[in-house]
Amino acid sequence: MFITKNKELKHIPDNYSDIFELFSSGVMQLNHFKNYKLALLETFVAVEILVVRVTDEIKSSKGISRTKISEFKQAVDLAHRMDIELRLFFKFSQEEEALIGQMVRARKIRNKIMHYNEVAKESEITEIIKSIRSFLFMLIEKHEKI
Repeated sequence: MFITKNKELKHIPDNYSDIFELFSSGVMQLNHFKNYKLALLETFVAVEILVVRVTDEIKSSKGISRTKISEFKQAVDLAHRMDIELRLFFKFSQEEEALIGQMVRARKIRNKIMHYNEVAKESEITEIIKSIRSFLFMLIEKHEKI
């Protein structure tokens, strides 16, 4: 769906431009090349990077040293960050919880693609990518408010 008016565009803060470059690259894979696997992989990388960045920044703001954050970065996986840490740091509405559920679903599909070369339905990937977009904006908005 095309955006026809500037007011329909959501503002992307400069410090998240790299996230949306990844996301838009995935959308191009989806819309232009019809490469659904790569579209999901690229858009989900944007989710991974954003979740790690946000959770690390919040930990740092709460006095956790950068050294400790770095030391445990590999030990704390994305599932833990999404399922536990995000809920510790933010209050989510029912609709926002549903978006997080969609990201859990996206992560499972991503893992099946990455580890088993499984194929997901095109319609399912398209739906998930729409949810990824909503999730990115939702999490950025929540993080910007604190």
